[in-house]
Amino acid sequence: MLTEIKPKRAPSLPEIPAAGFPFLRPAAAVSALLLFGVLWEAFRGLPTPRASLPNLVRETLPLSGVANPVTAVILNFRSYDTLIEIAVLLLTVIGARAATASAGARLSRSVPEPLLAAFFRLLGPLIIVIAGYLLWIGKHAPGGAFQAGSLLGSAAILGMFCTGWAPPAESGCQAAVLSLGTILFCAVGMGTYLAEPNFLHYPIPWAGTLILVIETGCTLSIAAALFVLFTICRRT
Repeated sequence: MLTEIKPKRAPSLPEIPAAGFPFLRPAAAVSALLLFGVLWEAFRGLPTPRASLPNLVRETLPLSGVANPVTAVILNFRSYDTLIEIAVLLLTVIGARAATASAGARLSRSVPEPLLAAFFRLLGPLIIVIAGYLLWIGKHAPGGAFQAGSLLGSAAILGMFCTGWAPPAESGCQAAVLSLGTILFCAVGMGTYLAEPNFLHYPIPWAGTLILVIETGCTLSIAAALFVLFTICRRT
């Protein structure tokens, strides 16, 4: 005779009593309203600017060392923000490595297709030249480190697929390229601080050269960061 097999029920977890703090939500709401009121009064007390921001950028553009207003804002007038962005990108790669524990892993080398390998031998140098052009033209036209770095990173990813190249999980050269942009940014800032006590305040005759040096380092770091993040996603 067949007997009915009843599924075993999982043991129920003990109920955890809810914290008895009914005043937390009203207190949080009142605190948020007070903070909003303080910020509103602070904004109301700000002086009315005499000139709009675009006009101010155009007036001070000859002092920035570049002719492109976007490059002037990103790498001169608000260079602090760009330094933080490059540092955050570096920390993102470090965090991704730590979260995936991929330090000892390595992608397996695949057999390249002859047609794809030949295609990359033609397209790879062209991508590098275009990236260099975008880096250089950013001084007076749309372009710069972020666009050039994205192109270089895509060239490295394309080369990995077309040639079967398996990059190492971690190396000293890779770490140096990843941190190059942040190191150059900080080095230029410390140099300007020693010349005159103002961090990242470029001397006008050297502003264009210093911006190009920073953008070159940031281009390589951005390309390396995008490539490393892609390989980490491939391993997981």
